[in-house]
Amino acid sequence: MWNDRPRSIRARLALRIVLGGGALLALLFSALDLVIDHQLYSRFDEALLARGQQMAADIAGGTRIEHGTRHGWPEFRAGNHTDFYQLWNATGVTVARSGSSGNEDLARPPRPVDDAAVLYDLRLPDGHRGRAAAFRVAGGHLFVVASEREALDLLESRIHVALVAGVSCALLLMVTLSHAAVRAGLRPLETFGQRAAARALNPDTPAAPAAPLPDELRPIGAALDNAFAELTRALLRERRFARDLAHELRTPLAELFSLLETTQPADEVSRERLALAGSTLTGMSRIVDGLLALARYEAGIDAPVVEPFDLAGAVRTQCGAVEPRARGRGLALDVRLDPELWVMTDALLIERILANLLGNAVDHSPAGSRVEVFCWLQEEAVTLVISNAAPDLDAEDVARLGERHFRPSRGAPGSAHAGLGLALCAALAERIDLRLAFDLHEGRLWVKLGGLRTLESAL
Repeated sequence: MWNDRPRSIRARLALRIVLGGGALLALLFSALDLVIDHQLYSRFDEALLARGQQMAADIAGGTRIEHGTRHGWPEFRAGNHTDFYQLWNATGVTVARSGSSGNEDLARPPRPVDDAAVLYDLRLPDGHRGRAAAFRVAGGHLFVVASEREALDLLESRIHVALVAGVSCALLLMVTLSHAAVRAGLRPLETFGQRAAARALNPDTPAAPAAPLPDELRPIGAALDNAFAELTRALLRERRFARDLAHELRTPLAELFSLLETTQPADEVSRERLALAGSTLTGMSRIVDGLLALARYEAGIDAPVVEPFDLAGAVRTQCGAVEPRARGRGLALDVRLDPELWVMTDALLIERILANLLGNAVDHSPAGSRVEVFCWLQEEAVTLVISNAAPDLDAEDVARLGERHFRPSRGAPGSAHAGLGLALCAALAERIDLRLAFDLHEGRLWVKLGGLRTLESAL
Protein backbone atom coordinates (compact mmCIF):
# COMPACT_ATOMS: atom_id res chain seq x y z
CA MET A 1 0.00 0.00 0.00
CA TRP A 2 1.05 3.63 -0.54
CA ASN A 3 1.17 4.31 3.21
CA ASP A 4 3.49 1.33 3.70
CA ARG A 5 6.11 2.53 1.25
CA PRO A 6 9.22 3.85 3.00
CA ARG A 7 9.92 7.52 2.43
CA SER A 8 12.92 9.62 3.35
CA ILE A 9 12.89 12.07 6.24
CA ARG A 10 13.17 14.88 3.71
CA ALA A 11 10.09 13.69 1.82
CA ARG A 12 8.10 13.22 5.02
CA LEU A 13 8.99 16.65 6.38
CA ALA A 14 8.30 18.35 3.06
CA LEU A 15 4.97 16.53 2.70
CA ARG A 16 3.86 17.45 6.21
CA ILE A 17 4.91 21.09 5.76
CA VAL A 18 3.05 21.32 2.46
CA LEU A 19 -0.08 19.60 3.80
CA GLY A 20 -0.06 21.67 6.99
CA GLY A 21 0.65 24.91 5.14
CA GLY A 22 -1.96 24.07 2.49
CA ALA A 23 -4.60 23.43 5.16
CA LEU A 24 -3.66 26.67 6.92
CA LEU A 25 -3.90 28.64 3.67
CA ALA A 26 -7.25 27.02 2.87
CA LEU A 27 -8.59 28.08 6.27
CA LEU A 28 -7.19 31.56 5.70
CA PHE A 29 -8.89 31.73 2.29
CA SER A 30 -12.23 30.68 3.80
CA ALA A 31 -11.94 33.21 6.61
CA LEU A 32 -11.01 36.06 4.26
CA ASP A 33 -13.81 35.10 1.89
CA LEU A 34 -16.38 35.17 4.69
CA VAL A 35 -15.13 38.49 6.05
CA ILE A 36 -15.00 40.16 2.62
CA ASP A 37 -18.42 38.84 1.59
CA HIS A 38 -19.91 39.97 4.88
CA GLN A 39 -18.42 43.44 4.55
CA LEU A 40 -19.47 43.87 0.91
CA TYR A 41 -23.05 42.72 1.30
CA SER A 42 -23.62 44.30 4.70
CA ARG A 43 -22.56 47.68 3.34
CA PHE A 44 -24.76 47.14 0.29
CA ASP A 45 -27.72 46.25 2.53
CA GLU A 46 -27.09 49.23 4.77
CA ALA A 47 -27.11 51.59 1.79
CA LEU A 48 -30.27 49.96 0.42
CA LEU A 49 -32.03 50.24 3.80
CA ALA A 50 -31.00 53.88 4.19
CA ARG A 51 -32.34 54.72 0.75
CA GLY A 52 -35.58 52.78 1.36
CA GLN A 53 -36.13 54.41 4.75
CA GLN A 54 -35.66 57.86 3.21
CA MET A 55 -38.08 57.09 0.40
CA ALA A 56 -40.62 55.57 2.85
CA ALA A 57 -40.37 58.72 4.96
CA ASP A 58 -41.06 60.84 1.88
CA ILE A 59 -44.10 58.73 1.12
CA ALA A 60 -45.32 58.94 4.71
CA GLY A 61 -44.88 62.73 4.49
CA GLY A 62 -47.46 62.95 1.70
CA THR A 63 -45.35 62.85 -1.42
CA ARG A 64 -47.54 61.83 -4.30
CA ILE A 65 -45.85 59.26 -6.52
CA GLU A 66 -48.81 57.52 -8.09
CA HIS A 67 -48.00 56.17 -11.57
CA GLY A 68 -44.87 58.28 -11.84
CA THR A 69 -41.54 59.19 -10.44
CA ARG A 70 -40.82 61.81 -7.87
CA HIS A 71 -38.51 64.50 -9.22
CA GLY A 72 -36.17 63.87 -6.28
CA TRP A 73 -35.63 60.28 -7.35
CA PRO A 74 -34.02 60.59 -10.80
CA GLU A 75 -32.26 57.21 -10.53
CA PHE A 76 -35.62 55.45 -10.95
CA ARG A 77 -36.54 56.98 -14.31
CA ALA A 78 -37.22 54.93 -17.41
CA GLY A 79 -34.05 53.68 -19.09
CA ASN A 80 -32.28 53.10 -15.81
CA HIS A 81 -31.98 49.36 -15.15
CA THR A 82 -30.21 49.38 -11.81
CA ASP A 83 -32.75 50.90 -9.36
CA PHE A 84 -36.44 50.05 -8.94
CA TYR A 85 -39.33 50.60 -6.55
CA GLN A 86 -43.01 49.70 -6.25
CA LEU A 87 -45.85 50.77 -3.91
CA TRP A 88 -48.89 48.65 -3.09
CA ASN A 89 -51.94 49.76 -1.10
CA ALA A 90 -53.42 47.78 1.77
CA THR A 91 -55.47 45.65 -0.65
CA GLY A 92 -52.43 44.68 -2.74
CA VAL A 93 -53.13 46.94 -5.71
CA THR A 94 -50.14 48.67 -7.23
CA VAL A 95 -50.26 52.39 -6.54
CA ALA A 96 -47.01 53.35 -8.19
CA ARG A 97 -43.86 51.87 -9.66
CA SER A 98 -40.60 53.26 -11.00
CA GLY A 99 -40.20 54.11 -14.66
CA SER A 100 -37.29 51.66 -14.83
CA SER A 101 -39.74 48.82 -14.05
CA GLY A 102 -41.90 49.43 -17.11
CA ASN A 103 -45.06 47.40 -16.61
CA GLU A 104 -43.33 44.63 -14.66
CA ASP A 105 -43.99 44.09 -10.96
CA LEU A 106 -41.30 43.56 -8.40
CA ALA A 107 -41.38 40.33 -6.44
CA ARG A 108 -43.14 40.78 -3.13
CA PRO A 109 -41.24 39.95 0.10
CA PRO A 110 -41.18 36.26 1.14
CA ARG A 111 -42.67 36.97 4.57
CA PRO A 112 -45.06 39.58 6.07
CA VAL A 113 -43.60 43.01 6.70
CA ASP A 114 -44.32 44.71 10.02
CA ASP A 115 -42.48 47.57 11.63
CA ALA A 116 -39.05 46.18 10.67
CA ALA A 117 -37.85 46.21 7.08
CA VAL A 118 -37.40 42.90 5.26
CA LEU A 119 -34.35 42.29 3.02
CA TYR A 120 -34.49 39.62 0.30
CA ASP A 121 -33.06 38.64 -3.08
CA LEU A 122 -35.15 38.75 -6.24
CA ARG A 123 -35.11 38.76 -10.01
CA LEU A 124 -35.50 42.34 -11.33
CA PRO A 125 -37.88 43.29 -14.15
CA ASP A 126 -34.94 43.48 -16.59
CA GLY A 127 -33.90 39.92 -15.71
CA HIS A 128 -30.86 40.77 -13.59
CA ARG A 129 -30.26 39.64 -10.04
CA GLY A 130 -31.08 42.19 -7.37
CA ARG A 131 -31.56 42.91 -3.71
CA ALA A 132 -34.73 44.47 -2.25
CA ALA A 133 -35.88 46.11 0.99
CA ALA A 134 -39.60 46.09 1.92
CA PHE A 135 -41.18 48.64 4.30
CA ARG A 136 -44.66 49.10 5.76
CA VAL A 137 -45.72 52.76 5.43
CA ALA A 138 -48.73 54.81 6.57
CA GLY A 139 -52.15 53.49 5.64
CA GLY A 140 -50.92 49.88 5.42
CA HIS A 141 -49.10 50.50 2.15
CA LEU A 142 -46.23 48.19 1.20
CA PHE A 143 -43.22 49.87 -0.31
CA VAL A 144 -40.34 47.94 -1.91
CA VAL A 145 -37.12 49.45 -3.22
CA ALA A 146 -34.65 47.24 -5.14
CA SER A 147 -31.21 47.61 -6.69
CA GLU A 148 -29.19 45.49 -9.05
CA ARG A 149 -26.42 43.46 -7.37
CA GLU A 150 -24.62 41.91 -10.37
CA ALA A 151 -21.86 44.51 -10.20
CA LEU A 152 -21.33 43.55 -6.56
CA ASP A 153 -21.35 39.83 -7.47
CA LEU A 154 -18.77 40.53 -10.19
CA LEU A 155 -16.60 42.35 -7.67
CA GLU A 156 -16.93 39.40 -5.31
CA SER A 157 -15.89 36.98 -8.08
CA ARG A 158 -12.84 39.09 -8.88
CA ILE A 159 -11.91 39.16 -5.21
CA HIS A 160 -12.25 35.36 -5.14
CA VAL A 161 -9.96 35.04 -8.15
CA ALA A 162 -7.44 37.34 -6.52
CA LEU A 163 -7.60 35.33 -3.29
CA VAL A 164 -7.17 32.02 -5.13
CA ALA A 165 -4.22 33.38 -7.10
CA GLY A 166 -2.64 34.80 -3.96
CA VAL A 167 -3.14 31.59 -2.00
CA SER A 168 -1.77 29.50 -4.90
CA CYS A 169 1.30 31.70 -5.22
CA ALA A 170 1.79 31.55 -1.45
CA LEU A 171 1.47 27.74 -1.51
CA LEU A 172 3.95 27.45 -4.38
CA LEU A 173 6.37 29.77 -2.61
CA MET A 174 5.91 27.82 0.62
CA VAL A 175 6.62 24.51 -1.17
CA THR A 176 9.78 25.96 -2.71
CA LEU A 177 11.00 27.49 0.54
CA SER A 178 10.12 24.41 2.59
CA HIS A 179 11.98 22.15 0.14
CA ALA A 180 15.02 24.40 0.30
CA ALA A 181 14.81 24.69 4.09
CA VAL A 182 14.36 20.93 4.62
CA ARG A 183 17.19 20.16 2.19
CA ALA A 184 19.51 22.62 3.94
CA GLY A 185 18.46 21.41 7.38
CA LEU A 186 19.02 17.73 6.55
CA ARG A 187 22.27 18.25 4.64
CA PRO A 188 24.41 17.48 7.75
CA LEU A 189 22.44 14.26 8.25
CA GLU A 190 22.87 13.31 4.59
CA THR A 191 26.60 14.01 4.73
CA PHE A 192 26.90 12.04 7.93
CA GLY A 193 25.01 9.09 6.38
CA GLN A 194 27.27 9.08 3.32
CA ARG A 195 30.37 9.14 5.48
CA ALA A 196 28.98 6.35 7.69
CA ALA A 197 28.19 4.22 4.61
CA ALA A 198 31.70 4.81 3.28
CA ARG A 199 33.21 3.78 6.59
CA ALA A 200 31.03 0.66 6.67
CA LEU A 201 32.46 -0.37 3.28
CA ASN A 202 35.98 0.75 4.16
CA PRO A 203 36.72 1.11 7.87
CA ASP A 204 39.98 2.94 7.02
CA THR A 205 37.95 6.01 5.97
CA PRO A 206 38.69 8.91 8.36
CA ALA A 207 36.07 9.64 11.00
CA ALA A 208 33.51 12.33 10.22
CA PRO A 209 34.15 15.55 12.18
CA ALA A 210 31.63 16.06 14.98
CA ALA A 211 31.51 19.85 14.73
CA PRO A 212 29.26 20.18 11.62
CA LEU A 213 26.69 17.78 13.08
CA PRO A 214 23.60 19.19 14.80
CA ASP A 215 23.32 18.70 18.53
CA GLU A 216 20.79 15.87 18.08
CA LEU A 217 23.20 13.87 15.89
CA ARG A 218 26.42 14.32 17.82
CA PRO A 219 25.77 11.42 20.28
CA ILE A 220 24.96 9.11 17.35
CA GLY A 221 28.03 10.30 15.47
CA ALA A 222 30.29 9.72 18.46
CA ALA A 223 28.85 6.23 19.04
CA LEU A 224 29.32 5.26 15.39
CA ASP A 225 32.85 6.67 15.34
CA ASN A 226 33.73 4.52 18.35
CA ALA A 227 32.13 1.46 16.73
CA PHE A 228 33.98 2.03 13.45
CA ALA A 229 37.25 2.60 15.28
CA GLU A 230 36.84 -0.70 17.15
CA LEU A 231 35.91 -2.44 13.88
CA THR A 232 38.99 -1.02 12.21
CA ARG A 233 41.22 -2.24 15.01
CA ALA A 234 39.63 -5.71 14.87
CA LEU A 235 40.09 -5.94 11.09
CA LEU A 236 43.67 -4.78 11.35
CA ARG A 237 44.34 -7.41 14.02
CA GLU A 238 42.77 -10.12 11.86
CA ARG A 239 44.71 -9.08 8.75
CA ARG A 240 47.95 -8.84 10.69
CA PHE A 241 47.37 -12.26 12.26
CA ALA A 242 46.61 -13.92 8.91
CA ARG A 243 49.63 -12.28 7.26
CA ASP A 244 51.98 -13.16 10.11
CA LEU A 245 50.64 -16.70 10.34
CA ALA A 246 51.11 -17.29 6.63
CA HIS A 247 54.67 -15.94 6.75
CA GLU A 248 55.54 -17.97 9.83
CA LEU A 249 54.12 -21.20 8.38
CA ARG A 250 56.06 -20.99 5.14
CA THR A 251 59.40 -21.80 6.77
CA PRO A 252 58.36 -25.00 8.60
CA LEU A 253 56.41 -26.15 5.55
CA ALA A 254 59.48 -25.73 3.38
CA GLU A 255 61.52 -27.68 5.92
CA LEU A 256 58.94 -30.48 5.97
CA PHE A 257 58.95 -30.67 2.17
CA SER A 258 62.75 -30.91 2.22
CA LEU A 259 62.57 -33.62 4.89
CA LEU A 260 60.09 -35.66 2.87
CA GLU A 261 62.20 -35.41 -0.27
CA THR A 262 65.30 -36.72 1.54
CA THR A 263 63.50 -39.50 3.40
CA GLN A 264 63.84 -42.97 1.86
CA PRO A 265 60.86 -45.22 2.67
CA ALA A 266 61.82 -48.68 3.92
CA ASP A 267 58.68 -50.48 2.74
CA GLU A 268 55.38 -49.99 0.91
CA VAL A 269 53.54 -48.82 4.03
CA SER A 270 56.14 -46.11 4.70
CA ARG A 271 55.94 -45.05 1.04
CA GLU A 272 52.16 -44.64 1.29
CA ARG A 273 52.45 -42.67 4.51
CA LEU A 274 55.06 -40.37 2.97
CA ALA A 275 52.80 -39.85 -0.04
CA LEU A 276 49.90 -38.98 2.29
CA ALA A 277 52.10 -36.57 4.23
CA GLY A 278 53.21 -34.92 0.99
CA SER A 279 49.60 -34.54 -0.13
CA THR A 280 48.71 -32.99 3.23
CA LEU A 281 51.66 -30.59 3.04
CA THR A 282 50.64 -29.59 -0.49
CA GLY A 283 47.15 -28.76 0.73
CA MET A 284 48.56 -26.78 3.63
CA SER A 285 50.81 -24.85 1.26
CA ARG A 286 47.84 -23.94 -0.90
CA ILE A 287 45.95 -22.72 2.17
CA VAL A 288 48.92 -20.68 3.43
CA ASP A 289 49.46 -19.12 0.00
CA GLY A 290 45.78 -18.31 -0.24
CA LEU A 291 45.70 -16.78 3.23
CA LEU A 292 48.73 -14.63 2.45
CA ALA A 293 47.29 -13.47 -0.88
CA LEU A 294 43.89 -12.69 0.66
CA ALA A 295 45.51 -10.74 3.51
CA ARG A 296 47.54 -8.66 1.05
CA TYR A 297 44.47 -7.88 -1.07
CA GLU A 298 42.32 -6.98 1.94
CA ALA A 299 45.08 -4.77 3.34
CA GLY A 300 45.30 -2.91 0.04
CA ILE A 301 48.93 -3.95 -0.52
CA ASP A 302 47.97 -5.75 -3.74
CA ALA A 303 45.04 -5.12 -6.05
CA PRO A 304 43.45 -7.44 -8.65
CA VAL A 305 44.88 -6.95 -12.13
CA VAL A 306 42.32 -7.85 -14.79
CA GLU A 307 43.97 -9.00 -18.01
CA PRO A 308 43.48 -11.62 -20.75
CA PHE A 309 43.91 -15.13 -19.34
CA ASP A 310 43.80 -18.55 -21.01
CA LEU A 311 41.43 -20.42 -18.71
CA ALA A 312 41.65 -23.72 -20.63
CA GLY A 313 45.46 -23.72 -20.49
CA ALA A 314 45.46 -22.92 -16.76
CA VAL A 315 42.99 -25.72 -16.00
CA ARG A 316 45.13 -28.24 -17.89
CA THR A 317 48.24 -27.02 -16.04
CA GLN A 318 46.56 -27.43 -12.64
CA CYS A 319 45.20 -30.84 -13.66
CA GLY A 320 48.73 -31.87 -14.54
CA ALA A 321 49.88 -30.75 -11.09
CA VAL A 322 47.27 -32.90 -9.30
CA GLU A 323 47.45 -35.87 -11.70
CA PRO A 324 50.03 -37.84 -9.63
CA ARG A 325 47.76 -37.61 -6.58
CA ALA A 326 44.74 -38.55 -8.69
CA ARG A 327 46.56 -41.51 -10.24
CA GLY A 328 47.64 -42.68 -6.80
CA ARG A 329 43.96 -42.81 -5.73
CA GLY A 330 42.76 -44.36 -8.96
CA LEU A 331 40.89 -41.23 -10.08
CA ALA A 332 40.16 -40.35 -13.70
CA LEU A 333 40.43 -36.68 -14.73
CA ASP A 334 37.91 -35.94 -17.50
CA VAL A 335 38.71 -32.45 -18.86
CA ARG A 336 36.36 -31.29 -21.64
CA LEU A 337 37.60 -27.84 -22.72
CA ASP A 338 38.46 -26.12 -25.98
CA PRO A 339 42.16 -25.83 -26.80
CA GLU A 340 41.99 -22.18 -25.75
CA LEU A 341 39.43 -20.22 -23.73
CA TRP A 342 40.40 -16.61 -23.07
CA VAL A 343 38.72 -14.67 -20.29
CA MET A 344 39.31 -11.37 -18.48
CA THR A 345 40.41 -11.91 -14.87
CA ASP A 346 43.32 -11.73 -12.42
CA ALA A 347 45.76 -14.50 -13.35
CA LEU A 348 47.33 -14.93 -9.92
CA LEU A 349 44.04 -15.25 -8.01
CA ILE A 350 42.30 -17.47 -10.56
CA GLU A 351 45.24 -19.86 -10.54
CA ARG A 352 45.04 -20.10 -6.73
CA ILE A 353 41.30 -20.73 -6.93
CA LEU A 354 41.73 -23.43 -9.58
CA ALA A 355 44.49 -25.11 -7.59
CA ASN A 356 42.36 -25.22 -4.44
CA LEU A 357 39.20 -26.40 -6.20
CA LEU A 358 40.92 -29.15 -8.20
CA GLY A 359 42.96 -30.22 -5.18
CA ASN A 360 39.79 -30.36 -3.08
CA ALA A 361 38.04 -32.50 -5.74
CA VAL A 362 40.98 -34.93 -5.99
CA ASP A 363 41.54 -35.20 -2.24
CA HIS A 364 37.91 -35.85 -1.32
CA SER A 365 36.58 -37.93 -4.22
CA PRO A 366 36.04 -41.64 -3.51
CA ALA A 367 38.88 -43.83 -4.79
CA GLY A 368 38.34 -45.08 -8.33
CA SER A 369 35.78 -42.36 -9.24
CA ARG A 370 35.86 -39.67 -11.93
CA VAL A 371 36.49 -35.91 -11.69
CA GLU A 372 34.94 -33.90 -14.54
CA VAL A 373 35.95 -30.39 -15.60
CA PHE A 374 34.02 -28.47 -18.26
CA CYS A 375 32.68 -24.98 -19.06
CA TRP A 376 29.37 -23.33 -19.88
CA LEU A 377 29.23 -20.31 -22.15
CA GLN A 378 26.11 -18.15 -21.94
CA GLU A 379 25.79 -14.55 -23.20
CA GLU A 380 29.57 -13.95 -23.25
CA ALA A 381 29.87 -15.21 -19.63
CA VAL A 382 31.84 -18.36 -18.76
CA THR A 383 31.03 -20.73 -15.90
CA LEU A 384 33.69 -23.30 -14.96
CA VAL A 385 32.27 -26.51 -13.48
CA ILE A 386 34.23 -29.09 -11.48
CA SER A 387 32.20 -32.21 -10.67
CA ASN A 388 33.16 -35.14 -8.45
CA ALA A 389 31.38 -37.94 -6.61
CA ALA A 390 30.28 -36.92 -3.10
CA PRO A 391 28.54 -39.83 -1.32
CA ASP A 392 29.07 -38.28 2.12
CA LEU A 393 27.22 -35.01 1.33
CA ASP A 394 23.53 -34.21 1.54
CA ALA A 395 21.54 -31.10 0.57
CA GLU A 396 21.92 -29.57 4.03
CA ASP A 397 25.70 -29.96 3.89
CA VAL A 398 25.92 -28.43 0.40
CA ALA A 399 24.07 -25.33 1.61
CA ARG A 400 26.89 -24.73 4.11
CA LEU A 401 29.85 -25.41 1.83
CA GLY A 402 32.25 -22.49 1.84
CA GLU A 403 31.84 -21.83 5.56
CA ARG A 404 35.06 -21.89 7.51
CA HIS A 405 35.86 -25.15 9.34
CA PHE A 406 32.59 -26.79 8.31
CA ARG A 407 32.51 -30.59 8.11
CA PRO A 408 29.59 -32.67 6.77
CA SER A 409 27.44 -34.67 9.14
CA ARG A 410 28.41 -37.97 7.51
CA GLY A 411 31.73 -39.44 6.59
CA ALA A 412 34.93 -40.01 8.45
CA PRO A 413 37.19 -37.19 9.57
CA GLY A 414 39.47 -36.20 6.73
CA SER A 415 36.86 -36.96 4.11
CA ALA A 416 35.25 -33.54 4.35
CA HIS A 417 34.58 -31.60 1.20
CA ALA A 418 34.77 -28.27 2.96
CA GLY A 419 36.85 -26.29 5.40
CA LEU A 420 39.25 -23.44 5.07
CA GLY A 421 40.18 -24.29 1.48
CA LEU A 422 36.71 -23.68 0.04
CA ALA A 423 36.22 -20.65 2.29
CA LEU A 424 39.43 -19.15 0.89
CA CYS A 425 38.28 -19.90 -2.65
CA ALA A 426 35.00 -18.09 -2.00
CA ALA A 427 36.83 -15.09 -0.48
CA LEU A 428 39.34 -14.91 -3.36
CA ALA A 429 36.53 -15.24 -5.94
CA GLU A 430 34.66 -12.36 -4.32
CA ARG A 431 37.76 -10.15 -4.65
CA ILE A 432 37.64 -10.50 -8.46
CA ASP A 433 33.81 -10.34 -8.76
CA LEU A 434 33.29 -14.06 -9.38
CA ARG A 435 30.56 -16.29 -7.93
CA LEU A 436 31.31 -19.64 -6.32
CA ALA A 437 28.27 -21.92 -6.02
CA PHE A 438 27.73 -25.54 -4.99
CA ASP A 439 25.07 -28.01 -6.17
CA LEU A 440 24.43 -31.70 -5.48
CA HIS A 441 22.98 -33.69 -8.38
CA GLU A 442 22.60 -37.50 -8.44
CA GLY A 443 25.29 -38.00 -5.82
CA ARG A 444 27.81 -35.69 -7.49
CA LEU A 445 29.00 -32.32 -6.19
CA TRP A 446 29.05 -29.56 -8.80
CA VAL A 447 31.33 -26.64 -7.96
CA LYS A 448 30.49 -23.73 -10.28
CA LEU A 449 32.76 -20.71 -10.67
CA GLY A 450 30.69 -18.12 -12.57
CA GLY A 451 31.03 -14.52 -13.67
CA LEU A 452 34.08 -14.92 -15.93
CA ARG A 453 33.84 -12.54 -18.89
CA THR A 454 35.07 -13.64 -22.28
CA LEU A 455 37.73 -11.66 -24.08
CA GLU A 456 35.23 -10.70 -26.80
CA SER A 457 32.87 -9.08 -24.27
CA ALA A 458 35.66 -6.76 -23.07
CA LEU A 459 36.62 -5.54 -26.56
